[in-house]
Amino acid sequence: MLRIRRLLLGALLALALLSALVAQAPWRGVLAGPPEDVVFVIPVGTLVAGMRGETVFSLPSRIDVVAGQSITVRNEDQAIHYFFDVPIPPGGSVRKTFEQSGDFGYREGLSCSIAGNANVTVVVQPR
Repeated sequence: MLRIRRLLLGALLALALLSALVAQAPWRGVLAGPPEDVVFVIPVGTLVAGMRGETVFSLPSRIDVVAGQSITVRNEDQAIHYFFDVPIPPGGSVRKTFEQSGDFGYREGLSCSIAGNANVTVVVQPR
């Protein structure tokens, strides 16, 4: 009987220790998987509104992500738009994953209709 109690107590102690280690583990973020995408949607009428001098949609001048995170742009407009230098047809989308930390500046190749100032910086923090 005493032996069974010692075994149970040892098992409970081991389980408590294991739980504490898992809660503090540096791999906890890895087990959780990659962070969700940062998503932008180009709405219907963006190009036409831009031709009238109106702004319906504009990418922010700075986008913050963490390493391994992606930016997705969906085009619901009737016209082709560009995300960085990649064309996005009507109804299409483009996804770009940033694996390395750092600052990534994009100037050329951005459609004026989705980058109001045509300068976008993606700031990638380490995970």
